[in-house]
Order: sequence, then structure tokens, then C-alpha cells
Amino acid sequence: MPRTPTTLPLRLCLHALLVGLLALAAVKALAGGGAVAHPDGVVAAALLKERFIPSGVFGKSPNVALPPTPYLVAERHLRPVGKDCLVAFGGNLYSVPARKVRPRQLVEIRATKSQVMLHSTVADASGETLLAVEKQSSASGWEA
Repeated sequence: MPRTPTTLPLRLCLHALLVGLLALAAVKALAGGGAVAHPDGVVAAALLKERFIPSGVFGKSPNVALPPTPYLVAERHLRPVGKDCLVAFGGNLYSVPARKVRPRQLVEIRATKSQVMLHSTVADASGETLLAVEKQSSASGWEA
């Protein structure tokens, strides 16, 4: 086949399709316990079983208990401190202690559903980075 600018993308696309079909056949073989008609599919099933699929996925999986406390999920953002020691986040202003920051210093904001924690990017002499903890404001800007 002569090489033209369009044959290479077509060959790559067909190669990706073949690999995807082999992987699908391998997963079906592992899930159903049956054999795959194509010999490459059997090889792919063996490779998937050994390397990429954790044990117990297709058999009886052990019951895993949930952790006693839920995971803390927080968004993290970097924001500069204003001249008035206020940090803008989510349409609101949060204050930080003037003795611990300087204007234009970057602080890290860790925002959960209920609170906003402001941390310094550099630890102080005692190793602390927490500057302030404030309740997460649901309203943006001025309230009427």
C-alpha cells in the first residue's frame, strides 16, 4: 500500500480499534469465565488478569467496611492578601491576621462545604501554617 498523508491516520485508527476489541474480548472472557475465539484475545485476557485487574474483581469480592469518618474533601486555591488583610474567594472577602501576613503575600485557601481555612504558604517559627478558619458564606457579596 503506498503511503499517503491519509493512510497513516487510518492505519493508526484501525490499530487502536483492534487493540480495543481485543481488550473487550479479554474482559468479557474474564467476566464470564469463557474462552475467547481469537488466540490473541486469550493472550490479552491472561495479560489483563495478571497485570491490570485486581484479584477479586470478577470473583466474590470481600465486603470492605466504610471508614468511620468521611473523607475531608477540600478545594485548594492560592490567593494574594490585599492591603487591608482581606483575601477574596468565591465572591466573598475573608480576613487574615495582619501580624502574620504582608500585602500581596500568597495564602492557600482550603474550602470545604462548611468552612474556609486560610493557610500561609510558609510555616512560622512553631511550624504552623493555619492563619484563620471562617464559616463558608453561602451568599456572594452584600446581603440585603
